[in-house]
Amino acid sequence: MSRGATIVSLVDDGAQVTEGMELVRLDSSTIAENVSAQKIAYEKARATMIQAEKDHAAAVIAVEEYTEGTFKKELRMAESNVTAATERLQATRNTLAYGERMFRKGYITPQQLEAQKSAVDRAELDMGTAEISLDVLNRFTKPKMITELESTRDAAAARLDSEQASLELEKAKLDRLTAQLEQCTIVAPKDGLVIYANGRNRDREAEIKEGTLVRERQVILQLPDLSKMRADVEVHEAKVDKIRPGMKAKIRVQGREFGGEVTAVANRPETNWFSTAKNMWFRWRLTAVQRSFAQASRRRWRSSSQTSTTSSPCRWQPSLSRVASLSVPFAPRMASSGGQWSSA
Repeated sequence: MSRGATIVSLVDDGAQVTEGMELVRLDSSTIAENVSAQKIAYEKARATMIQAEKDHAAAVIAVEEYTEGTFKKELRMAESNVTAATERLQATRNTLAYGERMFRKGYITPQQLEAQKSAVDRAELDMGTAEISLDVLNRFTKPKMITELESTRDAAAARLDSEQASLELEKAKLDRLTAQLEQCTIVAPKDGLVIYANGRNRDREAEIKEGTLVRERQVILQLPDLSKMRADVEVHEAKVDKIRPGMKAKIRVQGREFGGEVTAVANRPETNWFSTAKNMWFRWRLTAVQRSFAQASRRRWRSSSQTSTTSSPCRWQPSLSRVASLSVPFAPRMASSGGQWSSA
């Protein structure tokens, strides 16, 4: 939803809602397509990781297979060849010794004696070959095979780690998209009064309504805490010295009167959307203390873009809420009456 989503349906501004009630439904078609595509990518990554797990397991077995099986088998065969060659050499030597005695007695010919000598030479060569094979197996073949197999095993382990990280990344993407898809339907976290997040300077295209494109993290609705409210009032610099924290105040809103108390007075003037260069305005804050104010505020209020016709514009704000402000369309006036300041 980083590029925004369009509002498909929207609860009425000023509606009283209960916890769990659907407030906003955003267009989720694009995100749904992204979720489907990401599921495919996730399954591919999972299949690749499974193959990597099998390859790693096979590589681990191959190392143990060689050291505990194949090498021992080849060692036995090499030692057997050496033993057999030794026995053949000894037999041919015995035959040659007997033939030499027979040759001296004239029982065999010189050609037969020469053949026996050749048999001894061949047996000595076979003996040397068997001994070399045994030595090569122990000094070179075994270390080389173990190194190659361990390298394959370690490479398989690295691929497994890589595929595991890739799978976790794809899973995180899928979870994020799934969460975004679920967030396309916004429900009320608690009971409250729905206030559209339309500021004074919001243009018509960005106004919260069905069909409006909203950005990620953009405030759409506000559910203010109406149990305790606050009024920010601005007065002319000529009257600011008469206002002190702790003073009692009467707050009148469309014919309703509520008690309050001044909690803070700004120490410097402010310039806002309706002030001019010749008029300096000081902001002072008072808190409504009567519960009837919260009850009356549950009526349906809408933000007004009209400029106040008097010199003391007022904004109502929830003091214990996450929202920025709740504007009430009325025209307050400031007047002194028995040490109390009232706005009507």
